[in-house]
Amino acid sequence: TIFIPLSFIAGVYGMNFKHMPELEWRYGYGWALAFMGAFALVLLVYFHRKGWLRGAERVKTPSITRTTSFFEDAKKL
Repeated sequence: TIFIPLSFIAGVYGMNFKHMPELEWRYGYGWALAFMGAFALVLLVYFHRKGWLRGAERVKTPSITRTTSFFEDAKKL
């Protein structure tokens, strides 16, 4: 979702139009990159505030790093 608008903007600039005023600007390329970065940041902040980027309650699952404590607990039995 975040990369769709960025891909659109990059696609427009990749079409080699002759009459795009910002292509003649001295800092047109930098402004386009800055706009894309700002747009991505705005989307990330919006999604974070809506709670879409937060993880749900995570269920603790056994992992390889916890096997030592598992064996220590088994020895106590």
